[in-house]
Amino acid sequence: MKQVDLASSQDANSPFGKLQTQLQQAMKSGSAKALDTMAEMFSKGLDNHYVLIRNLIFPAESKKGPGFVIPAVLVGPACLLAINPTDAQGFFRAKEDTWLEMEKNSQSYKPAPRNLIRDTLLMGDRLDEFMQGGGMSYPEIQPVLFFGDMGIHIESIRPVVRILQMDAVDRYLLGLRQDEALLDARQVQALVDYITGTSKANLEAAKEAARAFVKSQPE
Repeated sequence: MKQVDLASSQDANSPFGKLQTQLQQAMKSGSAKALDTMAEMFSKGLDNHYVLIRNLIFPAESKKGPGFVIPAVLVGPACLLAINPTDAQGFFRAKEDTWLEMEKNSQSYKPAPRNLIRDTLLMGDRLDEFMQGGGMSYPEIQPVLFFGDMGIHIESIRPVVRILQMDAVDRYLLGLRQDEALLDARQVQALVDYITGTSKANLEAAKEAARAFVKSQPE
């Protein structure tokens, strides 16, 4: 599997390179660790027909608003995944678009402080909106919520996103490899080029998004 890390693709001493470093630091370290874990597992199960794009930044809708970050996008012959990695631990219940966490002092569930399912669904929607502007054919986008820690227990009831735990990765990747190819190598690369924003206009937009995102983070 090939990888493109947009947070390390710039000269570290350049203004944008320093900004990207700030962006990495602003992202939760646990999510970054989960992303590394996922990338390592995917690399072992997928060949170079697949490309993992890391730290994708979209411009904010408002110049004063934060940019929108998708930690990982996987492009392959039969797949386009928007992946949200997390190192969450504990007992959870995923039911459709709700994300519930078991209270520590009881066996009851309550809404978690952050709804990881809706966050992941939003990533898929945002990527789909972006892809529609490219004028290219692409596989149906699948939002994936990846858990990079074995210390989690999830009760799933028809979740609207794919819940992927570490012990199910090998089986999941096997399914991706066996799916009928919809794109050839040239088309996969065209999607990667479009998503990574190789044009000057997209690079400038990414800069503005990164600046806004970093400014929005607490000191």
